[in-house]
Amino acid sequence: MRRSVITMGALALALGTATASPGGNAFDITGGEAIVIRKSGSYTVRRPLKARSDQPLVTIAADDVSLDLNGFTLTGLGGKTGAGIVIDGRANVKVHGGTLRDFGTALDVRDSSNVVLAGLQISGEDLPGLPPETGILLVNSRGVRMTDNVIARTFLGVFVRGGGSGANTIKRNTIAGGENGQLGICYNPAPDADPAVDGPSGDLVAENHISRFRTAIQTSPASRANIFVRNYLGFFDLPFDERTPGSNTIGANLEAALP
Repeated sequence: MRRSVITMGALALALGTATASPGGNAFDITGGEAIVIRKSGSYTVRRPLKARSDQPLVTIAADDVSLDLNGFTLTGLGGKTGAGIVIDGRANVKVHGGTLRDFGTALDVRDSSNVVLAGLQISGEDLPGLPPETGILLVNSRGVRMTDNVIARTFLGVFVRGGGSGANTIKRNTIAGGENGQLGICYNPAPDADPAVDGPSGDLVAENHISRFRTAIQTSPASRANIFVRNYLGFFDLPFDERTPGSNTIGANLEAALP
């Protein structure tokens, strides 16, 4: 598998080009497969991108990166395969303004800080079971601001994991399940961590519209001191499943059981 690396200047990609502007590290992305961004700068997608393998379609491997999807669509292979955009161990990253569809996980953020995810349209295939089809995954990440996104037809809408996660803001998103939606927003320990002691804390989850999931919001036993306020919850079974009752602040939410 070839991996295309975007660096300073004009480089050929597997299926397109990245062209630098005269001003320096601002780049156009016009195509590619397994694109890896390794230099700080501003990047703009100039055409639809399609996954050719189960490798992440775009990996952001540098700090101080802004990726503008520019209204275009990134499309996966389907069948809960692969990731659309991966941000791993990075700081000061922004992804905004486009569509991701048919990935196993559309956006995967790990061990990162000061990340903005805004104005994105994410859609899945409404596939049930494990591994979960997920809209946005955060693992051990802090200071992530996720606002004004639309997530539809995924098994899990937003999945927040790990005691290293905190001070994140999840606000004004629309998160809609399909026939198989399980959890709108889920708080869990990190993979392989002890669920009795590991869980995200200190997040603000507010003003989201979450509907058509079995459970709108679920928190694991050690997910504590998170604030869930002024959300609009339409659910089939439960509005909240708080595994340690009273461990989070929950208030002023509007709830409606769906038929």
